[in-house]
Amino acid sequence: MRAALLAAILALLGALAWFAPFLAPGRALLGTHPLLYRPFSGARDLIPAAQCEEIVHAARPLYGDKLLQHDPEVRLSWMRRGDPLPPTWNPQVLGGVPHLATGLSSSLAPWMWLAALVEPPRCYAVIATVMTALAGWFAFLMLRAFGVASPAATFGALLFAGSGWMSIHQEYFQLTGAATWLPLALCGAKRITDTDDERPWRGVFALGVAIGGAFLSGFPQIAVYALLAAGLWIGLTLLVGLARRTCSLRSAGRIVAAGAFAAVGGLGIASPQLLSTAQFVRLSTRTALGASVVERQALPPCALLGFVFPDLLGRAPTQAEIDAEAAVARSERRAPRPESLFGLALADTARADVRNNPFEIGCTLGPAALALALFGALCGRRGARLFFSLLAALGFALALPGPLLHASVALPGLDIGDPKRALFVAQAALGVLAVLGLERAFADERAGRRATALLFACTLLLFTLAAAAGFLATPERLEAWAAPRIAASLGLPEAEVRAGLPAIVVGRGRDLLLRELAGAGLFCALAALALAWRQKWRARPLAPTLALFAALALPLWLFWRDATSPIPTAGLDARPPLVDLLLKAPPRGRILHVNAAGTVPALPPKLPMLYGVRDAQGYVAAFLRTWQELFEAIEPGSTLSVGILPLKDPAKLALPLFRRLDVEYALVELPAGAAPPSVAGWSEVAIPGATEPDDPAEPRLHWWKAAAPLGRASFVATVRLFPDEDEVVRRLVDPALDPERECCASEAAAAALLASGFVDAPAGPGEARRLTWPGDPAAPGRAARATPLELRPAALRFATEGGGGLLVQSDAWYPTWRARVDGREVPLLRVDHALRGVVVPAGDHVVELVDVPRPLLLGLFLAPAAFVLLLLVALARRDPADETDATGAAHARSAAIVAP
Repeated sequence: MRAALLAAILALLGALAWFAPFLAPGRALLGTHPLLYRPFSGARDLIPAAQCEEIVHAARPLYGDKLLQHDPEVRLSWMRRGDPLPPTWNPQVLGGVPHLATGLSSSLAPWMWLAALVEPPRCYAVIATVMTALAGWFAFLMLRAFGVASPAATFGALLFAGSGWMSIHQEYFQLTGAATWLPLALCGAKRITDTDDERPWRGVFALGVAIGGAFLSGFPQIAVYALLAAGLWIGLTLLVGLARRTCSLRSAGRIVAAGAFAAVGGLGIASPQLLSTAQFVRLSTRTALGASVVERQALPPCALLGFVFPDLLGRAPTQAEIDAEAAVARSERRAPRPESLFGLALADTARADVRNNPFEIGCTLGPAALALALFGALCGRRGARLFFSLLAALGFALALPGPLLHASVALPGLDIGDPKRALFVAQAALGVLAVLGLERAFADERAGRRATALLFACTLLLFTLAAAAGFLATPERLEAWAAPRIAASLGLPEAEVRAGLPAIVVGRGRDLLLRELAGAGLFCALAALALAWRQKWRARPLAPTLALFAALALPLWLFWRDATSPIPTAGLDARPPLVDLLLKAPPRGRILHVNAAGTVPALPPKLPMLYGVRDAQGYVAAFLRTWQELFEAIEPGSTLSVGILPLKDPAKLALPLFRRLDVEYALVELPAGAAPPSVAGWSEVAIPGATEPDDPAEPRLHWWKAAAPLGRASFVATVRLFPDEDEVVRRLVDPALDPERECCASEAAAAALLASGFVDAPAGPGEARRLTWPGDPAAPGRAARATPLELRPAALRFATEGGGGLLVQSDAWYPTWRARVDGREVPLLRVDHALRGVVVPAGDHVVELVDVPRPLLLGLFLAPAAFVLLLLVALARRDPADETDATGAAHARSAAIVAP
């Protein structure tokens, strides 16, 4: 217990030291260049020049876009801190999405609670610090459970928490949030199978909490890996024990029951997230990927070089390097190419369909740690080294193309994302193997000499390769080697690639290769010297141990330093001119993006969310499939599974459907020299502060306003019924649609409409079935209308008056929403394919639409119950039969030790 407490303190101190620059006042940990946060004017127009230069030189464009992906959700989650629960519905993007089930920045993740104490973006560094500290502590507990001595377990804590995968993915904290729990899951699994543990049921608590925490983090793919790793240990232990008859059937049954109980308890803890997500997934754009799609995203085998040489394949260039390359490209009249030559040639990073981006490929343990992992796999304790070697092989097999990767898509959670994320399993297992090798080297003098010899051999090999590369890897030979591979990757003629491959890229590639080889050799040499020094000074091991620690930590720190840097936060939230325009006259309706120029959109697709502006398009982890189908019907190819792209044709704005969707503004980007088209019902509004681009070839930006959007809710008296939803969608994109007088629904809604007062009306030849509202004879000519009284994320109230009819509300229909008229619950209908409809009688009424997420509420009851049950099991005394079994096992081992 004392060692565990000391390890927790050291892990926290280490994490604080690691993230100290990001925790300093005025700094933040961000995953994107701050200039992306200022879409119209550059940073130089918004903040002082000196501050801007500091940002430009400090910032490194990493592999993520945290401000576009996470920041809006984080702010939305905690914007109403007086509420008993975080908002369950996000109304600001894509017609609305259930906030807790998107798997991105979940408000239920334990880490996100820190956002209630520390405002974004400062909270990101705090979250990363806490996760890193817990990751190191959990790794220490896992290694101690496997019997590793405390000094070696301390090295293991470093290798897991500070490894390249964990460091670089801190930018996407929902991934690391789930990965953090892997060592605790293995710790629990080991204790469950350990018959001589004084309280084996504590393992049930550890495993259950780890499973629950991993799934609550909002990234099921990584959580499934943790669950699989724990299950693999329990399964293999039982198979070996039963085969060798060292485990009775009764003990095996208890182990299986304990593991199953822990898994069920962990899923119970995560039930608020899991139940909400299960309901959402079947209605969302998130679909299982086929084996062929997953394989195209698999890790190229040559990318395994990144474990030893992490910068070789895809280190993100610093802003200074990007600026230097851009300047050279302008002088040479070519496009900038900051990519790694070896990344282009070996890892297919240039192929858009493969998406082998540096963010997913980037990972490392450092060359010395990998050498020690090889030693541990050969000389470590037999049971542990076999299991972790198998786990490493499994991680690589799930990330590399092959039959196991094909089979993995049959597992829920592994069929939805990039398979390269399985690298974290392999890297964690390699870290444990390195610790097993260190432990053997520390405990056995002969083994220590063999480990030192292996490290010296690696040093000699790396320096030899560096010397050979210095002589043989000339720019001409590198170009001859890389050009055909890049040509094959891009599908271009080799001659064209050679002509477009600038000398600076080839020269940078040569310098990078030499630096990587020499650096890896130096780290191996330092580790070898430290280990030899420790063998010689066994009585005073502190100094050589610290030197060995430095040899293992330095490559991880350098990788992290090259991946990111503290971003100054002053001026980071400066509003762009367009947002200022929006806030001066807050729009009632949504905005729409149209980009006929084919360039990067001027307004990031989720930025309006930060200011409470609703977006008809945007970017989220997943959204409702019905909303996607509407936009696909408007313009085929305009959607992705994670968002809706800007439309290409400005003439589409004339569709009456956009009035029903309450689109009030459109951001239209047109090619240079193109005259703005005249679109009926739209007029241009000046953008304050916007200036004409200096380059006449740059596209022009226009801000259009709709004349008559229908608002958040409006009445119709006619409903057209169609046999299926496909017919409904076809009618909705018909220019003849009259959204002021009619809406569309499938025949499935007919019974509810007829029961609520609608009646059949004669349909013309070839027309769909029509239902009409008879109106109120006592109030002829009194038009029905709805006035908003309250518009909150998960609760809307409207005052209605007039003749009644069907109130169509322009946000997305979802099964958790309920409708009440004057406090009485009434059916909430799905109309216009994706929207909400409520039949309201004539007269004055109050209509309420409220999100009642029953799966979440059930989960909020199950989660504390599951946690308490696991805790009670962990605190329970051991059964006498278990004590007898454990005593007998201990006597048997003692007899085996003393036997000749």
